[in-house]
Amino acid sequence: MRFLWESPSLRPLLLQEALLGLAYAFFAGLLPFVVLRGLGEASWVLGLLGAVQSLGGALGGLLVGAVLGRLGEGGTLRLALGLAGLGLLGVVFLPPWPLLAGSAFLLGAGGALFGAVAGAVRLSQAPPELRSRVAGGFLFLSGALAPLGPLLGGALAGVALPLPFLLAGGLLLGFAALLGRRRAA
Repeated sequence: MRFLWESPSLRPLLLQEALLGLAYAFFAGLLPFVVLRGLGEASWVLGLLGAVQSLGGALGGLLVGAVLGRLGEGGTLRLALGLAGLGLLGVVFLPPWPLLAGSAFLLGAGGALFGAVAGAVRLSQAPPELRSRVAGGFLFLSGALAPLGPLLGGALAGVALPLPFLLAGGLLLGFAALLGRRRAA
């Protein structure tokens, strides 16, 4: 954990991964309320949206090599955060479920793309003797943050159902923009 936090190049990546993890938890924890209460749809739509999100993740995983080849690490991370952010912002307007499926797909693709590249960056910067500890430390951090997502998302949704999606999507897009500026400088 200390290696992850003390590394100046890995700290921003760690924060972005934590935010993306919380955003995923918002989405997973609140999607039933969006579909069943917000949209008044049947429960099969919820299952379909989960499948579409998983298909987005599969496509994101398949495209890692091609996107990395064209955009490099920084561009790929920026694109991934942008896709996930757009996916979350698409939920804000409580669109009909076919449009919500597009949002779920973007979130899945962006998350998988980001996770693959961020994991490779994280492990490539760790000395060989620390790689397993770095991977384990990240998994510990992800697991420790996982319960906070639904709790925070639920509290924000108590104010307004779209609020957690607006905040998380906006923050992810903001990180993507900052990542682009930092790389350009």
